[in-house]
Amino acid sequence: MNAYGPLVLFQAVLPLLKESSNAKFAAIGTPLGSISGMESRPFPLAAYGMSKVMLHWFVRKVHFDHPEITAFVLDPGFVQTDMGNEGARNFGMEKAWITIEDSTNYLVSVVSILPRILQFKLLTLRRSMVLRKRKLRDTFRRLKEGTSSGSWYRSVV
Repeated sequence: MNAYGPLVLFQAVLPLLKESSNAKFAAIGTPLGSISGMESRPFPLAAYGMSKVMLHWFVRKVHFDHPEITAFVLDPGFVQTDMGNEGARNFGMEKAWITIEDSTNYLVSVVSILPRILQFKLLTLRRSMVLRKRKLRDTFRRLKEGTSSGSWYRSVV
């Protein structure tokens, strides 16, 4: 599902994306699907991680093959879904760190304003911060102007 679902979806919507003046293709990823990001979430989920590796690779390939489309992978964080909370309990935590609402607000904000220059990065939502749209826009502006370190995100792809 994590690998083939987005591939089939992309194939189906590609004609529509090519007609758009602001085409974006976003996928939900995870540091578990990145060689350099595994240490941030040391959970024993090999099959899940491998399926996300395929997703990350595919979206990066879209980035290079379709310059007219802004394609990127987002990490929603350790979200309080059934899967997230079950995982948290398996590791002695009461629940996952991030509410569904906070994660959703972050994802929608990033998708709505992400510039092509950053599209090939896996953007992550850190546990201790919830990004608001205004702050995110200001951060992108500073990044484009070269006046911010961009500490709220990190590349793990």
